[in-house]
Amino acid sequence: MMESEWYIPPLDRYSIVFAPNDLRRMFRSRDRIKGHADYYIHFEARYRCVYVVIEVEGSKIGKALRQLESTVRRLKRNGREVDRIMIVLKRSSLTKYEQRIYVVRDNKLYEKRGTTVKPILIDGIHVEVYTVRDIRRLRRLLGVGI
Repeated sequence: MMESEWYIPPLDRYSIVFAPNDLRRMFRSRDRIKGHADYYIHFEARYRCVYVVIEVEGSKIGKALRQLESTVRRLKRNGREVDRIMIVLKRSSLTKYEQRIYVVRDNKLYEKRGTTVKPILIDGIHVEVYTVRDIRRLRRLLGVGI
């Protein structure tokens, strides 16, 4: 299994439409980190294709959200579909600081607002959060890529 596959949830058969270098070329970005997400992936679902934007994040959720938002807007501007948006954390959970701002429920990201929480949406799509451990567990459960 390639390292990039560690970060891709086993939803169904997939093909990487754009990897980091492809996105950088597409958006004419010279900066390796700023401006775009890591993957734009096409999953072959049973009844309809699903297009997913994935950001693999080792540092901060805020930065990941900015990169995802930028990528989704650019993809849609270029006529590409986006059905799901995901952050894959290299660490096991949100940091203590992030836990004061965000909460994850059923793998969906929410922003804390006093006593209430507000869903984090990018272009009307709820942002999902997974850890590398979650993805490994799913792969074992489904027997994919072991």
